[in-house]
Amino acid sequence: MGASAYFYATAPTENARRPDIVLSDPQVDGTRMNIVVLNATPLYSLTEYSARLLVDNASAGVLDPLTDGGSNGLLSFSDLDADGSLSTGDRFTVNRGNAGDFVLFVFWHGEQVGLRGWRESVAITLAQESPTPWGYIVDVATASLPRPLGEYSALLKLDAGTYGRIGTLGDGAHDRNLSFADRDGNGTLSAGDRFGVDLSRPGTYTLVVAWRTTDVARRVWTRAPASGAPAVSLCCFGGSYLTPPGVGIESADPLLPIGEYRAALLQDGAVFRELRPLADGAADGTFRFWDSDHAGNVSKLSGGDRFAFDCSPEEELMGRCPGTLASGHQYEFRLYWNDLLAATFSFDK
Repeated sequence: MGASAYFYATAPTENARRPDIVLSDPQVDGTRMNIVVLNATPLYSLTEYSARLLVDNASAGVLDPLTDGGSNGLLSFSDLDADGSLSTGDRFTVNRGNAGDFVLFVFWHGEQVGLRGWRESVAITLAQESPTPWGYIVDVATASLPRPLGEYSALLKLDAGTYGRIGTLGDGAHDRNLSFADRDGNGTLSAGDRFGVDLSRPGTYTLVVAWRTTDVARRVWTRAPASGAPAVSLCCFGGSYLTPPGVGIESADPLLPIGEYRAALLQDGAVFRELRPLADGAADGTFRFWDSDHAGNVSKLSGGDRFAFDCSPEEELMGRCPGTLASGHQYEFRLYWNDLLAATFSFDK
């Protein structure tokens, strides 16, 4: 039985059909990135094709025409079945080691017929936060593939509140309670560069570093209230159509009478609503408290009790809202036992 052979057009004709080229997602292979041809119909000679690689819109390799083993810049090509045509299983290879947005174009007689894009991201790690008299410092521990500071941004949150957003990192950049220092002055994000947090309130801190639009590093830590007060844990921040936005009590140890507690809601650092003392159904505008077990004067603060900060959509619709919280402000909830801070939670609106 005779051997079979591939038949393909050696030159375009007026009626030649535009090829359908499908490229795989990039596949990491050590120091290389492989992009495999998943479909190429009809078959045409490699000489009718060319390819171009862009990294951040700059040329990083051109193969014109395609040839088996052809290589230029970061780009190379392998005709794995050695049939002389661009066919399923053939492979483009891109050398790794550069961060950026990559786009591989395949052309047939100058017409784009294949496209695959991907992002090679940087790898950043942040060191453990270190307390200072005014807050915290967080250093960059490692940074692979150094990139200009201008490609990075940073965000600081305390609980659900935003306390700093630096849209473009640079030496001395500062927004609210977050700052950045390029300590080696090299203009890239590198080990030893430092974030400063001039905030020392209790709560859960989150520092996020993003490269372009991708979060590449995150550091989370918690500062507990001073000792002496009961251990109160908060949970379940949020609300629903029927449930007013607020926060719940997850646990309290030891269980103590509700009347020994008071609560305050601060707007931009100033107290503007207060429940003093706590009691089931206590309210100051939209700031309200409900005791889940309704045990009267002997009721104790316990898991399931809940504070509301604002009105629910249902309350607004039914006209039962005494006035919603103003937008564009930072809010802080504080729960005190006698004069000791027992719990706190920050949020934005």
